[in-house]
Amino acid sequence: MQFEKIKEIIDRYLKGNQGISEQRAMENWLDSLTSKPLPHSSEKLQSIGHDMWQHIEHRRGSRDRVSRMRLLWSTIGSVAATVLIGFVLFKHISSNQDVHYNTGPKETKEILLADGSSITLRENTHLSVSHRYKTDSIRSVELSQGEAFFSIQKDHHRPFVVKNKLMQTEVLGTSFTIQTQDALGKWNIRVKTGQVRVSQMGWDKGHYTLLANDSLAYDQKQNSVDYIHLMPAPRGKLLFQDASLQQVIQKLAKQYKRNIQVADEIGQAHQFSGEFDADEPFASVLEIICFATGTQYHLEKDTIILSPQE
Repeated sequence: MQFEKIKEIIDRYLKGNQGISEQRAMENWLDSLTSKPLPHSSEKLQSIGHDMWQHIEHRRGSRDRVSRMRLLWSTIGSVAATVLIGFVLFKHISSNQDVHYNTGPKETKEILLADGSSITLRENTHLSVSHRYKTDSIRSVELSQGEAFFSIQKDHHRPFVVKNKLMQTEVLGTSFTIQTQDALGKWNIRVKTGQVRVSQMGWDKGHYTLLANDSLAYDQKQNSVDYIHLMPAPRGKLLFQDASLQQVIQKLAKQYKRNIQVADEIGQAHQFSGEFDADEPFASVLEIICFATGTQYHLEKDTIILSPQE
């Protein structure tokens, strides 16, 4: 029901211009307000209340109606006060605490940040957003475990930074995927668009600049950093029809001019059928093939090695 219509009904009630059935319905509604939540906003309630009290103050008699209206606005005031106190407490608490996001097995979650940037969390991932995200000169988040895809809005005055105990990634506006396993000391990034700058935490001697299709992997235990520039494939289609994994890898290596190795025992044991646009990023194609064949890949210097999933 529209607010103006509600005001008209209450106005008729105060003036005694309602029929018997409408008056009874109005009184039943007033009696029920103490046990039902009010759907109106505080601004609308304040506006309606002001208008109604103007009528009440100028009326004489009808004491029962006036007492009912006082009950109505007492109830509204209590609800509004409760909502306001809750909102103030929430703002106070949330403004001083980082916000944490988690996903469980086979769960994904998309997060929309205040600046319009978005983050997609893969399964078994933990990410926290700084409570000063909107005010600091740096937009900071921490990916402590798992994998996440970042699509970041450009802001030349406030770079976006992803940290964990292993590595730090700084961007102005781009899209990329980071996977981290802090317990194993392993971390990697794959850039889809734009440009990012990667540096090792606690190491100020230099950084890596990655462009679209670039990938970098860091192994803390081996103290190694593997950087690969993944050239886009030429125009056309990549077609596979019941091809062995070995055949698929050979075609990918030729198209993308990469060194790829696959163990013999899985190279012939798996088949794959699929179609890709030739300008599809190499990392995306490789991930889909690995997922479909139950394999995984890792980098050793300039060579990509496929192995069975652990």
